Amino acid sequence: MPSSRSAFICRVPAARARSPPLRANTPASVLVPCCSPASTVSVTAGCAVGRGRSRRAGSARSSGPAARDRRRAAHGPEGDGLPARQLVEGTLAPIVVLDAQLRHLYVNPAWVQVSGVPATPFLGRTLGEVLPDLQSPDDVLFEVLADGQLREATIAGTTEVSSPLGQRLWCAVYHRVDLPGRDAGLCGIGVEISNLRRYLDDLEAAHQRLALLDAAAERVGTTTLDIETTCQELVDFLAPSLADMAAVGIVEEEFTGAPPPPPGFLRLRKVRGSAPPWDGMGAAPAGGPGPYVDVPRGVATRQCLDSGRPWLGNLASDELFQKVTVDPKRTKIFRAAGIHSLLITPLITAGRPVGVVLLGRADASQPCDDDDLVTLQVLAGRAAVSIDSARRYSHEHTMALELQRALLSEPRAPHPAVEVAARYLPSGRSVLVGGDWYDSIPLPDSRTLLVMGDVMGHGFQAAVAMSQYRSLLRTIAASGAGIDKFLCEFDRQVAHLGLAQGAAGG
Repeated sequence: MPSSRSAFICRVPAARARSPPLRANTPASVLVPCCSPASTVSVTAGCAVGRGRSRRAGSARSSGPAARDRRRAAHGPEGDGLPARQLVEGTLAPIVVLDAQLRHLYVNPAWVQVSGVPATPFLGRTLGEVLPDLQSPDDVLFEVLADGQLREATIAGTTEVSSPLGQRLWCAVYHRVDLPGRDAGLCGIGVEISNLRRYLDDLEAAHQRLALLDAAAERVGTTTLDIETTCQELVDFLAPSLADMAAVGIVEEEFTGAPPPPPGFLRLRKVRGSAPPWDGMGAAPAGGPGPYVDVPRGVATRQCLDSGRPWLGNLASDELFQKVTVDPKRTKIFRAAGIHSLLITPLITAGRPVGVVLLGRADASQPCDDDDLVTLQVLAGRAAVSIDSARRYSHEHTMALELQRALLSEPRAPHPAVEVAARYLPSGRSVLVGGDWYDSIPLPDSRTLLVMGDVMGHGFQAAVAMSQYRSLLRTIAASGAGIDKFLCEFDRQVAHLGLAQGAAGG
């Protein structure tokens, strides 16, 4: 009996058309929806039709829906090279056809390539059964089957094809289609957006880091020039912004009141910690009681300070913790606190280290990554400037205070019959040191000259200028000249010295 070709089209409901009745043993073709719900692309599947048996090219082929589905899934739509077939088979976009139970009836070569699974294993199975590491949007697909409205859905996860992006992401559009001889099914067309998603994630992470840096610029080192306060502001910001625990140690260059460290050791002053066991830098390298810790060479903290580079220990073992703590007891404290990752960054300004920052992540917190390391380095660089400024101010303040105290000692008694007492009450700590002074100077004829002076400015330079003014005043007063001549000579000598600070007296 002569054979005939038959073609059947399944259409999106928005442009529904009744299909002609099926002939015996004639496989139905799949219509793949395009971007518009009303547009359709027909893909024909032809076969020789006879009475009770179908043949093609003289070869026997098993009949029945399952056999036809296997052929369609394994070989794709059949036809005579029609543009529709070339579109489905040749497109780079993955295309799938699903039945009402979301089982695959067809997958095109593009989906085979990106999934890493041949077409045949998909047949009659759901996406989760074939690729369990992919998240299938089943809820969305059942909604499309229910109301016939096309919807977008995302598919995320990993396939059998490795990707440098790790988890991959597809955006797919699903249409409801009428399948001849079956309940309504679905046709999905997808495009991979993994690179776009990663770009957006990176952009969002960059925005968060910038916001973090802006917040640090407002909260760290802006309220005071006190080292303790500045370090506490840094610790309070780092935990919990970047870590669960944080600590700061300052390089000690002067050893007043304490013996110097052993040769080859570097002394760190324990400043601030966020929480036990970091409180007071208790878990610092070679940590122990006392305000200081002497760090030997080879310790992770010392390596950071010597090289100027950070040190990262993710999911650290006990042996790795030993490189940070030196003391096995401290390693047990780390473990008891649930700390699993450490990040150490030096505080460097003007090419020299002024201290070190230690961060710890514990329990369910993720290990530190490269972004955390870069962010901490930027924060440490800014904090180092503030800490160094505070330390230099504290050093200058201490020197000026000592100088002023020496110069403002009890004035000498100029005559046996005269008793002089003085009291100096600064208005605040910031003006405790500077150019204020007082003095009593003996004059001829049992006279006494009482002097009170003030040099403009504060700090060490003002204290030095004050000492020069005071010495000059005593020298001129010894001449016994009158007060008017005395002050004129003093003014002339001050102008001759060329001191930057002006003086006022009484």
